[in-house]
Amino acid sequence: SATPVPTAAAPTLQLMCTPEEGGTAAPCTQAEYDAMIARDKLYDEAKAVLAKFSEESEALLRAGATASPDLLAMTVGKGTEITAEGHPSGIRWEGGEFRREWVKRLVGQSKEGSVVALELCTDASTVRATDGVDSIDGVISSERFYFAGSEGALRIALIEFKEVPKC
Repeated sequence: SATPVPTAAAPTLQLMCTPEEGGTAAPCTQAEYDAMIARDKLYDEAKAVLAKFSEESEALLRAGATASPDLLAMTVGKGTEITAEGHPSGIRWEGGEFRREWVKRLVGQSKEGSVVALELCTDASTVRATDGVDSIDGVISSERFYFAGSEGALRIALIEFKEVPKC
């Protein structure tokens, strides 16, 4: 006679979610997992916009140029006003480097209709700003960028700047 063979049940997949602020992953539901993936995609898009914005901004600052249409296209609302004001004509940044020390998520922070926010710490203390007559030293700064959806893409809706002693 045939001997019954035990069969193993197929293992069940346990979804794991990482908290928005980082840390240890924990078991979660499919809905929580899907929300985490969507949120992570938003942060990835925001980081890409910020990297492009920072690169373009530095090039303009070093040239002593006003905010370009390409730079302003990455902004919306107050972000556009702040960006235009931060790129006055005739002020050129020279020497040194704009060292972007770190970027981190600002969890639960929303302003100007933003869906995600990032904080960037930049050490520009080796750079000098000049108008051809006078010059000032650059600073170490913490900048908070708030991103809102606009025309199918994330754009910078607000920038908050403050000088800090170190990154």
